[in-house]
Amino acid sequence: MALLHQVVSLAFHVHRPKLTRNVSIQSNNNVNDQGYSRWKQAPFDFSSKQGWEEFYKNGQITSPSREDDDNSSLEYEWHSHIPHSAIIDTIAPSIEAAANSSSNYGELPSILIVGCGNSSLPRVLHDAFDYPVRITCLDYSKVCIDMIRQMYSESCPRMDFVVGDAMKLREVISEHNTLNSGEEYHYDVVIDKGLMDALMCGEGFDVGNLQREVEKVLTCHPWGMHILICFPLITGTKDILNELGQENYGLNLFWRFDLPVEGCENGRASFNVGKRGLWKLDVEVVASETNWN
Repeated sequence: MALLHQVVSLAFHVHRPKLTRNVSIQSNNNVNDQGYSRWKQAPFDFSSKQGWEEFYKNGQITSPSREDDDNSSLEYEWHSHIPHSAIIDTIAPSIEAAANSSSNYGELPSILIVGCGNSSLPRVLHDAFDYPVRITCLDYSKVCIDMIRQMYSESCPRMDFVVGDAMKLREVISEHNTLNSGEEYHYDVVIDKGLMDALMCGEGFDVGNLQREVEKVLTCHPWGMHILICFPLITGTKDILNELGQENYGLNLFWRFDLPVEGCENGRASFNVGKRGLWKLDVEVVASETNWN
């Protein structure tokens, strides 16, 4: 998949022409020996909600010639060359810190996946740690959320599902958690794996608005972490993220870009991490160690 061209305005807007991408480009994604994949579909506007609704509707229609198909083919991975283990290894210290902290008020460590799509990542994260974790899957496609709820709700009891717009994240998450627990909730880890890429396909996308919404639902505790997996970011976008991370005094988010994880070779994608607070963390990701000061 070709790198998306990015243009950042002085008003901190990312203006992009409307683009389409062929979602069947990653041939290792649930494609069998005969070249069958339910996700081989015509290109569409990735910034269009209706486009995604149609994508998930069409993808659930099993080919008549594939009667032996099972639910595993319902999963589709964006940036599939980055292993889930890279994410697990990176966020493990935050999950452990949240689990062991008395200031977490007995809550389970929590992970919010924005623009979750039909990735297998929520399922993998659910049982990936020595501690039980709560996983929240958010996507603005109701078809998608209904599909993954049916796929995962029985086998992943600590997973919940939210239909909502990431550009209104605090409002959506507050409403969801108030209904379920009676109080506002903040997450220990927020993961964006491909959402920013999709939103950048639309004209007038404001990276600042998305980032501010993420920071509103990310815990203020020093272990709070935001994982951003996307196409390589230009310097201007990195500058915006750094500046936004310093807007809230005492609740800063410090970024490290382009971590050398498996799957990011040759500029295919970038693995970026923002963390709360001025604390030191040694993260080992797929045999690569990065010191954060």
